[in-house]
Amino acid sequence: MKRNNDIANLKEALRLPGLAYVDCAARQELRLVLQRWPLLAELLAARGEP
Repeated sequence: MKRNNDIANLKEALRLPGLAYVDCAARQELRLVLQRWPLLAELLAARGEP
């Protein structure tokens, strides 16, 4: 995926290999999916996933 390579390149260029990257759009999409599919949310919760 190009975005991942962009992030990796930026981290390398800034010499910040430990910089944590959070994809806010992906997290928001996950929240929307879990609202739309409550059973999926329950299954993930049972497995200890967010």
